[in-house]
Amino acid sequence: MSKPIFNDYKDENLALEAVQKMKAKYSSTCIYVINPQPLDYQKMGSEEYGLPEKNVNYGKSQHEFQSRLIECGFKAQEVTQMEREIEPGTILVIVCA
Repeated sequence: MSKPIFNDYKDENLALEAVQKMKAKYSSTCIYVINPQPLDYQKMGSEEYGLPEKNVNYGKSQHEFQSRLIECGFKAQEVTQMEREIEPGTILVIVCA
């Protein structure tokens, strides 16, 4: 498995633009949108992003957040570091190739 590609965004519209650009290069099944600590106004779902439901994860459990990242190819140490550094409202757009 190759190293996942990701960017983080504070704005859902910017995350949506990134997903649309990535969909031109990658299959929708390889693109994940994860927001571990969504803010009250952050409500986009799989329909808005045009991705399978399982690929959009807003505010699920910490275990599910960790599992998704590890499934995508992140190492446990990287996941732990991301958990410490991600601020509330940060949206991760990840390509798991």
